[in-house]
Amino acid sequence: MKHRKFFMRKLLEIITIFSFTAIGTQAGFAGVSDYCAIPPFIGRSLAPNVVLIVDNSGSMFRFAYFDGWNTPEAADDNWCNSSYCTDFDPNYNYYGYFEPDYWYKYDDSQGWFYPTAAKSDRSKASDEWDGNFLNWLLMRRVDIIRKVLTGGKYSQSGSN
Repeated sequence: MKHRKFFMRKLLEIITIFSFTAIGTQAGFAGVSDYCAIPPFIGRSLAPNVVLIVDNSGSMFRFAYFDGWNTPEAADDNWCNSSYCTDFDPNYNYYGYFEPDYWYKYDDSQGWFYPTAAKSDRSKASDEWDGNFLNWLLMRRVDIIRKVLTGGKYSQSGSN
């Protein structure tokens, strides 16, 4: 009888330990997968939101590198204090739609410039334009924004 009480007490202790252990692992601890998608301090899931603020004022249609004229808006005059903006420098590659290392011709019937040859291949013909100069002369501020955000060129095939 003494052994039976001892055996029952030990059995009861073992069952109690196993029951608390089983309850503790299921209810007491959270798995990593509970917190992978949503941080625990956020009550509900929100869709991601990205906001791009782009200036749409009239100043975006001014020349990208230099407007070339003194205007009543004194703040706009010579806004770029670098010689790269005020005077064309052929040694500086200007950012824009045109390849700076190519010669371009203007097509009167289509109203656009097209590349004719690389500068390294030959010298400029009398009716050709320097692509680097066209970038300096024709790029507007809004064109720079378009180029940065979308690649700047439109193609029906979807490639740039």
